[in-house]
This record gives sequence, structure tokens and C-alpha cells, in this order.
Amino acid sequence: MSYLRKETIFDGRDNDWMDFVLKQVEFYQNVKQYITNIEVDITDVDDAITKVIDEIDENSFDIIQDGNILIQLKKLIGQRRELMKQLNCLHILTANLDIEMIREEYENRLESIRMFLG
Repeated sequence: MSYLRKETIFDGRDNDWMDFVLKQVEFYQNVKQYITNIEVDITDVDDAITKVIDEIDENSFDIIQDGNILIQLKKLIGQRRELMKQLNCLHILTANLDIEMIREEYENRLESIRMFLG
């Protein structure tokens, strides 16, 4: 077998493999609950948007109040958009993965690295 050296992003750096594995473990230990948390937050924002829309529908306002309600609605829509971006990224990162199996694997590897490094 012949080997050919090809530079990687790891060459010439002080790679902290323990930190890398710790971040993987933290991600896979928490990602399912974090997805749930974001979904709950989206529901809360949706409820707040609905409340503002209902308030608009049920009341008449002056120009100043109209402006404040529009600012509030725009803020809520922006929050929802940001939450949806996070949720979509997490779905892309975790689609078709066995999260529990990966979490267990990284936890085992973390323990092995700890034993190796003493």
C-alpha cells in the first residue's frame, strides 16, 4: 500500500480531541430535547401572533397604537423566522440518524480517550 501525504485542516494545529468529543457528546445528548424546546417556543410565538391578530380584529386603534402593534407583530414574526431557521438546520443535521446510538458511541469514545489520556 502506498501513502500520499495530503494536507488537511488538522495539520499544523494543536488539535484538542477531548474537546471535540465532548462537544459531540453534548450535542447528541441534548439535540432531541433542544428540538422539542424550539418547537415549544415556535408554538408560543404563534400563540402570541394569534393574540395580536385577534386584538387587531376586535379593536380599533389610532395611528400610534397601530404603529406599536405593527412593531410588536413584526418582532414576533422575526422571532418565529429565527426559530424556524434553527429548527430546520437541526432537522438537516439529524435527519435519518440514530441519535441514541450516536450518543452512546461518542460517550464510549469519550471514556476511552479519558482512559488513554489518563
